[in-house]
Amino acid sequence: MLIMQFTAVVLIVLVQILSIFCAKDATIEPKAAGRDVVDAVIFKLKRSEIFVEDRRLLVRIAYVESKFGNDPNTYRPSKLILI
Repeated sequence: MLIMQFTAVVLIVLVQILSIFCAKDATIEPKAAGRDVVDAVIFKLKRSEIFVEDRRLLVRIAYVESKFGNDPNTYRPSKLILI
C-alpha cells in the first residue's frame, strides 16, 4: 500500500515537471489570440514594471479593438496587428 502511494506521488510530480518544461509561451506564437493571451501579455508588462497601475486599460483596449484578437480583421496583410 505504501509503495503504491509513493508511486502515485512520484508520477504526479513527474507530470507536473513535464508540463512545466513542455509549456508554450502563447505570447510569442504567431497569430495567438484570445483572452488568455491578452492576460499573459499584460502580466508580462506588469512584471516588467514599465507601467504603473493602469486599471485594466490594456485589457479594455484589447477587447474593443480586436475582441482579444478573435476579430477576423485583427491580422492585416501588412503584418501589423491590433492591440
